[in-house]
Amino acid sequence: MLLFQVLLILIGSLWVVYSFYCYYRRPSVVVIPIVVTISLLAMIIAVIVPVIWLTTSGKISSAKVTGMDCQPGKKHHVYYQFLMDGKLVNDVGPDGYGNPMCASLKVGDMGLVTYITSEPNIHVWGKASEYLIERLVAGLFVLGTSE
Repeated sequence: MLLFQVLLILIGSLWVVYSFYCYYRRPSVVVIPIVVTISLLAMIIAVIVPVIWLTTSGKISSAKVTGMDCQPGKKHHVYYQFLMDGKLVNDVGPDGYGNPMCASLKVGDMGLVTYITSEPNIHVWGKASEYLIERLVAGLFVLGTSE
């Protein structure tokens, strides 16, 4: 999965660079916005595919809050740990996604985590379906502002 993501991001980045090179050589080329949009779409797919996999095949488990970063004006993060096949996993993720917001959490509270049992590096704090919706909206925003 990681190789797939890296490949899509690399291809997307190369196409963006190539399109700007073409624009530099011939500014009247009409194909460039299409190439940039397709390139950005490839990079967005590289980020979305693991989240779709989590949504369809993920296992929801409980996680314990080990810390929070709730500074005003910044994105709030929750530090958490959970058991995956008998192994303790520690990670950090943005607050929300079906879990209480950062300001209402305290160390020791329980929340949800979604993970893929065969891929221990693929997991999110909260429900993967809510995380996917947020990622899709962000991706559409990037595509909408690219043209």
